[in-house]
Amino acid sequence: HKRGDVFTVVMELSGKSFIEAAETLAAQCGVTIPETAANPEVARARGERTQMLAVNKLATQFFVETLASARGAAGRDYLDSRAIGPEQRAAFQLGFAAADWHGLAEFLKHQRADLEIAVKLGLIARQPKAGGFYDRFRERVVCPIILPGTEIAGFSARLVGEAPKDSPAGAKYINSPESSVYKKSRLLFGLAQAREAMRVKGRAILVEGNFDVISMHQAGFTETVAPLGTALTLDQ
Repeated sequence: HKRGDVFTVVMELSGKSFIEAAETLAAQCGVTIPETAANPEVARARGERTQMLAVNKLATQFFVETLASARGAAGRDYLDSRAIGPEQRAAFQLGFAAADWHGLAEFLKHQRADLEIAVKLGLIARQPKAGGFYDRFRERVVCPIILPGTEIAGFSARLVGEAPKDSPAGAKYINSPESSVYKKSRLLFGLAQAREAMRVKGRAILVEGNFDVISMHQAGFTETVAPLGTALTLDQ
C-alpha cells in the first residue's frame, strides 16, 4: 500500500537507484535507453563499475562450483562443523577457494574477463617475477557480499584450519579491498537476505561476524546482519 510507480517498485524491492532501476526495466522490456553527452570521467566510472560487478559474479560462480566439487571437501567439512545446511549455503551463495594458486585466475582468463579489473577487486594479484597472476583467496570458505539488488559487491573469506603465525596471508579473514563497488563502511553482511524480514518485523539484529549472521538465519532470526569490520558507521 505504498505510493509510487513501476520504478519505485524496483527501487524498493531491489535496493537500486533510479538509474539502475530504469536500466533494469529497459533491459527486461527491450527498450534501448539513448546515450546522452556526459562527463567522460563519470561514464568511465560507470563502465568500470559494471565490469567489476560482472567479474564478481563470475568469481562467485567459480567459488560455489568449487565448494560442490571434490576440491571443496575442506570447505564442506567446515560448514558442517558450524551446522550450516544446504538452504543457508544457497541463500548466502557460499563458496570455497581451494589451495590452488591459479584456479580462479585461469577461470577468469578462460571466461575472457578483464584480469586488471580482477586485480582491482582483490581477487587475484600479479606475480612480479614469474609473470601472470595468482589467486588471492586460497583454502578459504568464501562469503559473497550481496547487495539488495543481487549484485556481488565483494567477498569476505575465512581461512579453513589454523592460520600461520605472523603471516598476513594466513589471517583468519581476508576481505575485498575498497573499490567503486565495495565500500566497507557503507555495507552490511546479510542485508540482501535480511531486508524483507527487517521490514516485516520492524527490527534488525546486529551480530559480530559473517557466520554469526548465517547461524542466526538458520535458527529463524532472518532479520540479522553484521558490519564488515570492527566499527559500526552512521551509513550502516
